[in-house]
Amino acid sequence: ARAVRRFGHPVLLGFAHEMNGFWYPWGWKHTRPAVFVRAWRHVVTVFRRAGASNVSWLWVVNSVTGMAPVREWWPGSQYVTWVAMDCYYVQRTDTFAKVFGPTIAALRRITSKPELIAETGIGADIGRAAKIPGLFAGIRARHLLGLVYYDKTQHNGTYHQDWQVDYDQPAMAAFRSSIERYLI
Repeated sequence: ARAVRRFGHPVLLGFAHEMNGFWYPWGWKHTRPAVFVRAWRHVVTVFRRAGASNVSWLWVVNSVTGMAPVREWWPGSQYVTWVAMDCYYVQRTDTFAKVFGPTIAALRRITSKPELIAETGIGADIGRAAKIPGLFAGIRARHLLGLVYYDKTQHNGTYHQDWQVDYDQPAMAAFRSSIERYLI
């Protein structure tokens, strides 16, 4: 916290992301929501007491579909600057509304804090280039702050696909034109 304060520039800090999922030790089925909330508030308080007023706090949930209810994990508006979601396109039938809609709705029932897509990707075999414009259009239509694209190749099944756009020329073209059309 003191190092962040000395740094002096804006810092966006999130920790213990995807707590509504079951795959991390701080999340659902491993830690009670009340323990998570106390830990989150403690960390924020430590930074504030150290004078690190340059920190914006990012609370990141996983897609709410099939996960624990996010409201239980909410640390409170005074401890969060932005909210975010990690959601992926994993099936050919996926659309922005299907992938992000339930999570955006759940977050908006909790808070009116600005929203960001903290992690997303579109699988190579599900029509990535055709889905990219809808991703950007959805961000604009829902007034989200933006996105972080998970540009990595994985080969471990439905939830670990080839997300990388770097070597997919049609996807790169769609990405560039979507940025120009929807975000600039």
